[in-house]
Amino acid sequence: MTTIDTDYEFQVLNSLQVDAIRSLQKLIGAGNAEKGFHNEGREILGLPQFLSGAHPEPGFFHRLIAKIVKLVPALERNYWTARLSLITTEVAEAIEELRNGRGVTETWFSAKTAIGTIAWNAGEEPNLILPEGVIGKPEGVPSEVVDVVVRSFDFAEEAQFDLAEILDRKLAYNASRGKMHGRKF
Repeated sequence: MTTIDTDYEFQVLNSLQVDAIRSLQKLIGAGNAEKGFHNEGREILGLPQFLSGAHPEPGFFHRLIAKIVKLVPALERNYWTARLSLITTEVAEAIEELRNGRGVTETWFSAKTAIGTIAWNAGEEPNLILPEGVIGKPEGVPSEVVDVVVRSFDFAEEAQFDLAEILDRKLAYNASRGKMHGRKF
């Protein structure tokens, strides 16, 4: 990671916790990169280097490349905005679970089968025998919150910032703040 401050002394997290968070960040980032979630970002982020090697004669291609290079910051912003929006979608899905009448701790499962999607509550068995290799997808607020965590760790790994360090700094700062951070809720 390019933004690790090696002189930073953790104030809240111990070294075992830091190592665990960093390990999870790498594991989640590598898994999502393997599934292709980072491909577009690599293409966009590599565009300036790719274009800087091209030296066309002045004219159309020169102007085109100059315009593309000027667009790179916007492309990068839009890419990272799209990646962050995946986190907010998971929050929205958790809210929808509550709006649909599910409890905040309620977990249920769904699975796609040849006859359609089936659903069942945690602790129950599905009303059909699932095909070989098909497992129930966890659903509900707890599952969506886990998705927020997974997407957040993946974002940190792809963007190459040290989540453990930032988490520790944020926890230390929050500990210094007043009750409810001076707000009503």
